[in-house]
Parts: sequence; structure tokens; C-alpha cells
Amino acid sequence: MRSSFRFATLVAAALLSFLFAGVILPGVKSPIRARSPIAAASQAASNDVLRAQLTSLRDSFVDAIKAAGFKPSLDPPQIALDNPPALGRYDNGPNLLHIAAWSELGPDGEGRFTRLKAILNDPRSPEAIFDDSVNHWIFVHEMGHWWQACQHKEESAMGRYALEYGANRIATAYWRMKDPAYMRQRTEHFRAIYNLIPNPIPADQSKQKYFGENFARIVGTPAYTWFQSSMVVDVSAENPPPTFKQALQ
Repeated sequence: MRSSFRFATLVAAALLSFLFAGVILPGVKSPIRARSPIAAASQAASNDVLRAQLTSLRDSFVDAIKAAGFKPSLDPPQIALDNPPALGRYDNGPNLLHIAAWSELGPDGEGRFTRLKAILNDPRSPEAIFDDSVNHWIFVHEMGHWWQACQHKEESAMGRYALEYGANRIATAYWRMKDPAYMRQRTEHFRAIYNLIPNPIPADQSKQKYFGENFARIVGTPAYTWFQSSMVVDVSAENPPPTFKQALQ
């Protein structure tokens, strides 16, 4: 039984490594697919719908902050549908939130979510898994980084692990308040991934130290996915769970 479990774990790790393989090679892109004028118009319309959806989610997040009694020191971030390597990224300087769009992924990106569907035995379509993972979870996680920028919380003072944990804590509290069923599903999703990927931390290092010292190297790899998943699992286990207001402080 132990041997079979280890084999299954290694297979899952290999599959997950393949799943994220295209993310860790800067400058490597899928072949450009020629689009007909009709396809291009359909893609533009899809992106317009997505931008409206994300703008509404952004504004809902900001309104929730104000309802909690806080006043953001920055304007709501502009949204760029430009497929960053980690699928989402907040840039403090231009106050810009970069996020991926399904219509722009290309075959490699779509393939990663097709494989994720198979690995997790998820009955939903790859696009639906992408939407839940990227345009809901990652987007609000990055809005958490925007709020940290509003508070002038910086990596140099907090450490990278604390910064990421804080953004996950904010996202978890927000979705627990806005859509408890979605947050329960997200927790189950992250727990499944956490259990599939082997713990990447050497025995002689702490979780926080290893993550901070290796952040740039592991972004986009299964190790980074393990860390993000472990943070959500840990946040979800907090008892009592923090309110959205408490997570923002």
C-alpha cells in the first residue's frame, strides 16, 4: 500500500509539473494561431464581457472595504488582460492588475487546465475551472495585494511569505462573506492540490524562510502551487475564522 501510494504521488507530481511547465520558461509562447475576422471579433467581445465582469468584482471588493470602515489610499487598479506568467499579478507602480483571459491562453494554457481537470477528476469544463481559479480566486488575491499597497505594506518589512499569506487571508475572508459555497469549493480544491504535490521544503528550513529565499525561482512551478494551496488550507483552518474586516487590518 505504501509503495502504491508513493507511486501515485510521484505520478501526480510529474503531471502537475507538466501542467505548469509552460509557465516557468520566460519568453516561450504558444504558436500564434491565425484568426479569422469573425473569430477575432468573437474574442474581442469575450474579452469585453470578461473586463466588465472583473470590473464589477473589483468594485464589489472596494465597496466591501469601505463598508468595513476603511478608506483606500489608492484608486481601484486598472485591469490588463495580458496573461502574466503566474496568471495574475498586481503592480504597485502603475496601479495595474494583470490577469489572464481564457480567450488569450492559446493551446498550451488551455492544455494545462484540461490536465488539471483530469488530475482532480473535476466534472466541470477546463474553461469553468480556469474561470473559478483565475478570474475569481487569483483576481481577488491580487486585489488583496492592492489593499496591502494601500496600507504601504511592503515585502522588505513583512517578508514575502507574510505578504502572500495576508493576500490569501483577505481573499478567503472576502469569499467566505460573499459566497460561502464558492469558498468551501475553493478550500477543497486547494486541499486536494496540497495533498497531491510533495512538500518541497527541506527538513532544515522553515516554510517562511524557504519561500522568501526561493520565491523568484519557484513562481510558476508545482512548489509555488503547493505553497499557495497550503496557505489557503491554513487560513481556512483558523478558528474562529477572521472576518473580512479583521483580515484587512
